[in-house]
Amino acid sequence: MAIKPRFGRALLQGGLAAAGVAGAWALAAGLLDVSWGLIFVAALGGW
Repeated sequence: MAIKPRFGRALLQGGLAAAGVAGAWALAAGLLDVSWGLIFVAALGGW
């Protein structure tokens, strides 16, 4: 069963797009996590 080149290319682009979106979400979540951590530490330091 041969996969058509066009289908393979679309699949590859779809995979790259999904990976890019997942990476962006992971980065955003990581930055949010870090900022919450800093806020928590600052709050503890304030007490």
